[in-house]
Amino acid sequence: MQTRELLKSALEQSYMLVMPLLEDLKTASLVPATGKGGNHAHWILGHLVCSEGQFRTMMRGVDNPVEHLRPLFAGGSTVDPETHGYPSYEELLGQLVKLRAETME
Repeated sequence: MQTRELLKSALEQSYMLVMPLLEDLKTASLVPATGKGGNHAHWILGHLVCSEGQFRTMMRGVDNPVEHLRPLFAGGSTVDPETHGYPSYEELLGQLVKLRAETME
């Protein structure tokens, strides 16, 4: 298997595993990941959106279309339990779907 096909396969598999979970978490997006805390699903989704944008930048040399979200969701950011300033969960989910489709082109 060529590198391109391997990457594509891994991206498709991860997407198929993660998207149903993200869909299920719509109604509980602010529940901490564990009983001892952790990042809630809303922040994790935003982090995935940022990561997808950065991945496209690294792989294709294009500008990150979600660069403006880095202060909220990139590594080193602080999770806001109340999501002040966060785009809606639905908006982030739509951005992830759109970005992944563009990545897979």
